[in-house]
Amino acid sequence: MQSSRNRFGKTRKAIATSIAAALLVAGLGASSARADAAVITAITEVKDSVTTVNANVKALAGQVQLLQAAVAILTDSVSDQIAEILATQATLIATLAKIQAQLTALQKASAKKK
Repeated sequence: MQSSRNRFGKTRKAIATSIAAALLVAGLGASSARADAAVITAITEVKDSVTTVNANVKALAGQVQLLQAAVAILTDSVSDQIAEILATQATLIATLAKIQAQLTALQKASAKKK
C-alpha cells in the first residue's frame, strides 16, 4: 500500500492499520463501547482523508482551468506573432525582389555603356 501522507500527517497505511485494528478489536469481543469507539475513530479518519482529497481535487481542477485559459491566450498570442512575422517576411522578399530587379537593370545598363 502507498504511504503518502494526508494533511493530518497519517499515512494511508497507518489509517488502514487503524481500521484493521478497530475491526480486529471489535471481532475479538472487546467491550462493545471500546470497539465502537475505535471503529468510529477509524471511520472519521477515513472521512477526513476523503474530504481532504476531494478538496485537493477541486483545487487542482481550478488550477487546470486557469492553465488551460493561459495556454489558450499564449496560443493566440503566438499565432498573431507568427502571422506578423510571415507578413514581414513577405514584405522583405518583395523588397529584395525589387532590389534584385534594379541591380539587374543597372548591370545591363552598365554592360551596354562598355
